[in-house]
Amino acid sequence: MVDSKCSPLPVGASLDSKAGIFYWHVANAFKGDFDLVFYQPGSSPIIVRVTAAPEITTKLK
Repeated sequence: MVDSKCSPLPVGASLDSKAGIFYWHVANAFKGDFDLVFYQPGSSPIIVRVTAAPEITTKLK
């Protein structure tokens, strides 16, 4: 949901609805906290809080 309206999954995200697995390869533009809302007909919405943080890697010589 964006501004209280349903919207598509974010860039880099997919949902395997049969297995019930959500995948999200977070792009740099999506850093911070996100509340993702999943709907299934006949059920209450499921709200999941996701914190997207940058991955920091270093190369040691």
